[in-house]
Amino acid sequence: MGIKPSIEILENILVLKLSGARTLYDVDDINELLIKELQKSNSKKVVIDYTGVKGKRSIVESVQKADSFPVEFRQYKIALIDSKENREAAVAEESVFSNRGFRLKAFTDLHEALKWLKSFITE
Repeated sequence: MGIKPSIEILENILVLKLSGARTLYDVDDINELLIKELQKSNSKKVVIDYTGVKGKRSIVESVQKADSFPVEFRQYKIALIDSKENREAAVAEESVFSNRGFRLKAFTDLHEALKWLKSFITE
């Protein structure tokens, strides 16, 4: 897999930053990585930051990710950050996740994503 994660906690929010070059073959590996890291974390507020990932995301990737996410993740608040180049796919992912009962919102800015997550009083 050409994607590498870095993980930090900011004010009880898990920030998972991905970097590297994306290929179509990485989709399943990225999904497994995201699921594993979310399950390990105590935080129910999460930022998934794709801004360090090169390559365009596809809507098919978003559907595959939403279909692979465990039902218990519906209690999480997830902020997805991506480049302006991938904005269309990120907004589509927001819709796909919402249609499956997940709370995910797409952003292009970390500050705005954190502000949105902090607006939720409970984890």
